[in-house]
Amino acid sequence: MKSLITKVAITPDVFEPLCYETTGEHAAAIDKIFDGLEATGLVANLAEGKWKIHLTSSLIKLSPIALKLIKFLIERDRLVEHQTLSKKPIINDSDWFSEAMLLVEHKDIDGVISTQAESASNKTHPLKLGGIDFSYDWWKKPLELQTSVDRNIEEYISILKPLLLHSNKITFYDKILNPSKPSYRNFGKILTICKDNKRKPIIELHRTIPRPNASEKDYFFNEKEWRNEFSPISKVAALYGLNIHVNIWNGRSLSLGTHPRFIITKLTSVRL
Repeated sequence: MKSLITKVAITPDVFEPLCYETTGEHAAAIDKIFDGLEATGLVANLAEGKWKIHLTSSLIKLSPIALKLIKFLIERDRLVEHQTLSKKPIINDSDWFSEAMLLVEHKDIDGVISTQAESASNKTHPLKLGGIDFSYDWWKKPLELQTSVDRNIEEYISILKPLLLHSNKITFYDKILNPSKPSYRNFGKILTICKDNKRKPIIELHRTIPRPNASEKDYFFNEKEWRNEFSPISKVAALYGLNIHVNIWNGRSLSLGTHPRFIITKLTSVRL
């Protein structure tokens, strides 16, 4: 199953108009990339950040539309730094392409966007092979994605992991969230994914206090009892240095049946 976000490498030649037959071809390519990445796309900052340095030191070669895309990626915090994998110095476009393909081999990214002729493989997106070829759509995802998954922690983690690793703020909404109950015993496993998020995100948990009736015992918890109910989360936060805020709100009477849960981040949102 595909993750909720796409992470690709883009070789520097993609941003340079001189690498295309016409300026119109260049503009069409950049527009297509922007459309594919705008909602939920991340871009690998290759070679421990040298990719970004290379591009920003070559701004005079770039077109306004390419500069706009680069500015978007930087300002929206869409660049994810990766260590250098190549054993030789990265000097030219072919070297950048080889470095990007090493990330594909390590399964660190979904694919490569490049104008290099070697990119005619099923894991790269050739922008210039006898003109622009946009027949591949592996790197594009719609704004809305609905899919059915098995209700188990492994499935949830496989889908949520990229999202939790790269977002700088993560908000969970679940009106009956209670980490001490058996049905939520694996919730901490989802949160522990965030320990490897280099952005050290703020994590907010939101739930409501139902109005009193015979079936909703959570209503009767006082502050001390609530702290005790959320102690598993406190232990996860302390163990992994996570910045977790718990918010408990007065709310309407809650049904005990199926109810929607939401995860909202800067990159995308999920309704479970």
